[in-house]
Amino acid sequence: VGREYDYVVLLEPTSPLTSELDINRALEFFISDKCVSLVSISESPTHHPEYAIELDSSSNIIKPFMKDSFKDLAINRQSLIPVYFFDGSLYISGILEFYNYKEFYHEQTKGIQLDALKSLEIDEPLDLLIAEMILKK
Repeated sequence: VGREYDYVVLLEPTSPLTSELDINRALEFFISDKCVSLVSISESPTHHPEYAIELDSSSNIIKPFMKDSFKDLAINRQSLIPVYFFDGSLYISGILEFYNYKEFYHEQTKGIQLDALKSLEIDEPLDLLIAEMILKK
């Protein structure tokens, strides 16, 4: 009571592999880079949008989602620019900015890349088993 804070940090309980080191590194980056909002991200090497397809539910015919034909797809994965996804591990915002934007994602949001293992979210029983195996190692 009576305390004022500069930042809000959200740690998702479904992302239990986020470590104290991850949190400290993110806070240091947030402060040193004068961030307004910061979210954790992970690279998505196996689910690149270049390879996204649509499925016609009536015929089961597939077609590229982002291209006109399969001939237009970049087959060599190594030549694609890296893409990332919100991994849900941690979110940081300035208190005033969070109050104004009412969310962590906006035009001023920066990303901090965490190890791919941090992106594991516990949404299903299998996810919990995987997390337990990782933590035992």
